[in-house]
Amino acid sequence: MSKKLLLILFICLLGCDTKKAQKQTIATQMQFIKAVKQKGPVAYRDPFGAISPDGKLFAYSDRKQILVQQVVGGATFELEKHGTFVITLNWLPNSQHLVTYEIGGERKFWYIYDLKTKQGTPLWPAKNNFIDESKSINLERADVRDLTWSLDGKRVAGLSKKNGKTQLWLLDENGDNEKIVVEKDLIESIQWNPSSNSFAGIVEENKNRFIQLNLEDTNSEKIKVD
Repeated sequence: MSKKLLLILFICLLGCDTKKAQKQTIATQMQFIKAVKQKGPVAYRDPFGAISPDGKLFAYSDRKQILVQQVVGGATFELEKHGTFVITLNWLPNSQHLVTYEIGGERKFWYIYDLKTKQGTPLWPAKNNFIDESKSINLERADVRDLTWSLDGKRVAGLSKKNGKTQLWLLDENGDNEKIVVEKDLIESIQWNPSSNSFAGIVEENKNRFIQLNLEDTNSEKIKVD
C-alpha cells in the first residue's frame, strides 16, 4: 500500500487582518482548514497551500490543479489548468491574484492567476533572464524562485542558487531593475517585514540554522532554529 501524506494546514486567526481575528482569544486562535492527500512519493507532487493576506481565502495545489476555497464556509472553485505541475503558490497583497511556479510544460514556469476570471497567464512574459552585472550572474527565469511580494505590492524578492551560494534578488513589481542584495551559503523561507523595507528568512552559518530578522543587515537579530 502506498504511503499517503496528509498536509494539515492551520491558520492563526490572530495574525489575519479581520475583525473576527481580532476577537479571538488565545485559546481559540488555531483553526483547522483543509487536509490534502499527496498523490505520490515524488517531491513535486507535494501539495502546497497558502492563506490570502486578508485571511478570507485558502488556495492549494493538487498536482496539476489549483483550488481555492473560503476559510469559513463557501464553495471550492478551480482555476484554469495548464497541464503542468504546480510546485509553489503565493498570494499577491490584494488577495485577488495568485502567482505559481509550474513545471512539466512550456518553459514559462511563473504564472499569475486572476480570481475573478479564474484564468492564468505567464508572469512577466518578456522577462527571459535575471541579470546582475556587478556579480557577473545571468540566470534564466526558471532559476529565480520563491517570489514573494512586499505588503505594498511595489517590490518583489526571490531566491536563486549559483556557484554554491544562495542569492536574494530584489525586483520591482514589473520584474525589472533586478539586483542581488544578499548572498549567503543558504537562504530559505524569505518573508517581507511589515514595513516593506526589509525581509526576514532562514540562513545557515557553520552548519547551524537561524531566523535572521533583517537579511540585509549582518548585525540584525538571529534566532537559532533547533
